[in-house]
This record gives sequence, C-alpha cells and structure tokens, in this order.
Amino acid sequence: MHNVRPALAVIGFLGAMIAPPWVPIACIVLLALRFRAIEAIAIGFFTDMLWIGAPETHALPLFTIASIIIVWGLEPLRLEFLR
Repeated sequence: MHNVRPALAVIGFLGAMIAPPWVPIACIVLLALRFRAIEAIAIGFFTDMLWIGAPETHALPLFTIASIIIVWGLEPLRLEFLR
C-alpha cells in the first residue's frame, strides 16, 4: 500500500509527457481521493509547463487550476473516507 502514492505520482508525471490528457487527470483525482496530495498539484503544474504555448491551451494553466480545485474540493470527501 505504501508504493501506491509514488507509483501514481510517477504515472502522472510520465503520463503528462507521453500519454493522453486524461492520464494525468486520473492520477490527480486518485491521489486527491486517497492522500493529502501535493503531488497532484505538482503534476498539474508540470503538465502546464510542458504544454504551455500549445495552440489549444491558449497559455492558460488549466491543469494547475483544475488540480488545485480537485485537491481542495475532494478534501472533505477524503477525510470522510479515511475516518
């Protein structure tokens, strides 16, 4: 069980580079549901830094904003699961 957090983080970072956009989002959600996940925000920031300037992103940090909303928004649910 202790290997899940680093594995999800690595999958999220590698997924940002070589996988479709849903892979880092899925890792962010899974990390936020189970852990107090600063890694989720780091994955979002890393994904934005890789894709910034792409024509479809319009230079907005969408993954960073989404990851912050997901981590903060799922905090009460995560606390309820872990009781």
